[in-house]
Parts: sequence; structure tokens; C-alpha cells
Amino acid sequence: MKHNNIYLVGFMGCGKTSVLKKIRQKIQSNTFDLDENIEKKHGSISKIFESKGEKYFRQIELETFQMLPKNDSVVALGGGSLEIKNIFDELKNNGFTFYLKDTFENLWNQIQNTERPLVKEGKDKIYKLFQSREDLYNQSNHILEISDKKIKNIAEIIIKNSWLKNEVI
Repeated sequence: MKHNNIYLVGFMGCGKTSVLKKIRQKIQSNTFDLDENIEKKHGSISKIFESKGEKYFRQIELETFQMLPKNDSVVALGGGSLEIKNIFDELKNNGFTFYLKDTFENLWNQIQNTERPLVKEGKDKIYKLFQSREDLYNQSNHILEISDKKIKNIAEIIIKNSWLKNEVI
């Protein structure tokens, strides 16, 4: 039986990649990290932003997303992926989403000293971006408050509350 993909969504720094890695250790199904796939093919996301801009990056993001399998996989999306209408529509119609929700302060503490391209624009700009994306994230099938949870526990909750419970190794 085919299952809709499970998508991990949330703002940068919420731990989508870390949670995906933990899920990967526990299940048999395919897992994909959209940002990792982009970097394998196109190089550093920071360098893409610097040399060609965010619009170009979003086009690559959409193309990479469209190449992923549509069933039986777990996918960690980039923080801004839901702003791309085609990706958002696919998730609404054919996906099962988990929003890894945290406070802005916790997220900022995770990302402020990283090389993420948008972080260079400063805390106020990132806060506005966080607020603008919140409505998209809140349309997810499941909203997981993660501020007091360990990565392992978040992965277990996702497995327990999805078809993945039948895929555990």
C-alpha cells in the first residue's frame, strides 16, 4: 500500500535535519533532506544565495522537490519551502506534515552564529520572516511543540503518529 510522504516543516534551526537523521535510524522507508539534496547537486546554499540570489535558490528548491518520490518517504524541507506555491499545494493535497514548532528566541539562539544566508540580515528581519511563515507552518497536519523535547523524542512522536509505526526496524 502506498503512503503519502511525511514532511517535516518549520523555521530554520528547529531541527528538521536532526529529527530526520534520528527517524532514518529507526525505519526502513526512504528519507530525504531537501537542503542536502540541493547541496549535493548545486553546492553550498550560502554560495547560491550570494552568487545568484534567493529567487534562483527557490527555483532550484522547487526543481529538487519535484524530483523526490511522492510516496513512502520522509522528507525534511527547508525553512522557506512552504513559501513556494507548488510545494505548499503538493503538501496540502498529497502530504502529511509535521510542524516542528519552537519559540523565536530558541530558534534565534540556534541560528544566530551560523552561515545561513538569511541570518546575515539580522535578528529583526529574521523575526519578521518567522512571523510571515508562521501561518503556513500552522496549516500542518500535526503541530509539535518542541521547545522542551529532545530530538529522539520528537522522532518517536512522528513515528508513533504516522504510518511509520509500521516501518520500524
